[in-house]
Amino acid sequence: MTHEIFAETLSAVNVRNGVVRLILVDQAANDLAITEREEGQEPVVETKAVVTMPIGGFLYMASIIQNLLADEKFGNTVRAMVEAGLVNAEINEQADLQSEA
Repeated sequence: MTHEIFAETLSAVNVRNGVVRLILVDQAANDLAITEREEGQEPVVETKAVVTMPIGGFLYMASIIQNLLADEKFGNTVRAMVEAGLVNAEINEQADLQSEA
């Protein structure tokens, strides 16, 4: 059985007793209607799903993501999205720094 989940982002990673929990979130539905925010006011998020896996599986997933970040074709795609204004450049810079580490 395949169960696909869409989430806007990851809000937290918790590790306890060799089990990793990835907390996936979306912007709260009632918060989507707000068109103007006061300075410093963050969007309200709600938990969409929690992915739970053994730490070995998490480390394997991390290595796959690391390889993806190092991939030239993926990097070109992300840069094109930044130039088009679809991805926050600050987030892209953080990913670049992490892939170089």
